[in-house]
This record gives sequence, C-alpha cells and structure tokens, in this order.
Amino acid sequence: MLEGRLNIVRDHRRLLESKSEDLRAKRQTLNEVYRFVGRVEQSLENYIITQQDSQLVEELTQLKSRISYLESRLNSNDEEKRRRTALDYISKNISSYARCIGAERFDDPAHLDLTNLTIKISSMGRPDGDYLWEIGSGANWMGYHISTLLALHQYFLSLKSCPVPNFLVIDQPSQVYFPERWPNDPDPKNPNKQPYEPNSDDIECVNKIFQTLSEGLIRTDNKLQLLVIEHADEVTWSGIENINLVERWRNGKALVPLDW
Repeated sequence: MLEGRLNIVRDHRRLLESKSEDLRAKRQTLNEVYRFVGRVEQSLENYIITQQDSQLVEELTQLKSRISYLESRLNSNDEEKRRRTALDYISKNISSYARCIGAERFDDPAHLDLTNLTIKISSMGRPDGDYLWEIGSGANWMGYHISTLLALHQYFLSLKSCPVPNFLVIDQPSQVYFPERWPNDPDPKNPNKQPYEPNSDDIECVNKIFQTLSEGLIRTDNKLQLLVIEHADEVTWSGIENINLVERWRNGKALVPLDW
C-alpha cells in the first residue's frame, strides 16, 4: 500500500515538473555546467599526467579558478543567500522610493513577490501582508510600480555585469491625476468646452513623480536613462534636477511623424 502511494506521489511530482518550463531550463543548465566541470577536470588530469610547459601550467591555474567559481555558483545555499540579499536590497529601495513618491504605507516594508510577480506590503497588524491589488487606488499602483522599477534598475546597475538594458520608458505616469488631454489643449469634439484645470494637490502629486524619477537618476549616478512620455506641462516638473524637455509633440507634431 505504501509503495503504491509513493508511486502516485512520484507520478504527481513528475507531472508538475513537466509543466514547468523554467524548472526544466534550470535543470538543463545545471546539467550542462556539471558536464563542463567534468570535462575541465578530466583535462586537468591530462595536463598533470603529461607534465606540460609553463604556458599550459598557467592555463591550468586559470581553469582551476574557473572550476572553483562554477562550484561556488552551484552551491544551493550560497545561491539562496544571494537571492535573499538581492531581494532585501530591492525591497528597501522600493520603500524608499515609495516614500519619495508619496504612496500609502511607505513606512511598512515592501517585498517583491517573485512567485506572483507583485508587491506585498507587510505590517504589524497583518503579518501575512497585503498584496498591491489589496491596498487599492490607481495612485498607489502607479507609485509602487515606479518605485519597484527604479529599485530593480538600481540593483541591476550595482552589479558588475548585467544583461538588462540601462534605460526605462514610462508613459503618462500622471494619468491617475489628469485626464488624457492636458488642461490647455482644446477638445476636438467640443471646442467651446471649458478646459479642465487641475488643483494644486494634483500638480504636487505629479511633481513628486518627477522628483522620484530624478532621485532614481541620482542614486544610479545617471547611469540609468529615463524616457518619459507625458501630457503634463512644465508646471509639474520645472526646476527638478535631471528633468529635461526634449520635444513637444502637439498640433500635428508627433513622436511618429505623420508622413511615416
């Protein structure tokens, strides 16, 4: 009976593993690394047996160093430690940027949930935390998204080598505060309509967005390039360090030219 239950569990495990492309890819990568290490070790033994010259001795030393590096990367404990260290670094910066942008609960620790690809906010009253979709409001979602993206790029740029491009394109972060048209733009459907005028609180909130983006540039020593496509006018970002107007796409002038 126990053997039958064990076989059922094994079958279930194999079924779950077969559905995980990521797990198969990791397993394949590990197998390739193990084979590489095996080939290098065999080559090292051959070098020792044949007693090659000084040039080969130098190559031997380099290969030994490479083996030590790969073995350290294969250590599951070290890998988990590096993962936790990276997540702690990113989480602290998410909270810091959230404070700058004025998101709710910025004093509560924010954690990047890799399983669900979202943010979880912890608190004393709720030890399990709240997911981003549970704390509500478009302003919070926008604020934590920008905070997370800046925190991720800050981490990527802290690495010696990283394949992630060092630029970020953000489209209309002010949309949660303003309509799609900027207040001074005429309404093509109703030219006589009184233009919407934002209140000072809306302008201040958008100003915090640009202040936070500028802070991201400062913390990365301007190694990060930010491209912001925005309807908000100069009143929302004027005077903020690192924020520069490149072009105004209005009155028929667009990012993608009409003759294209």
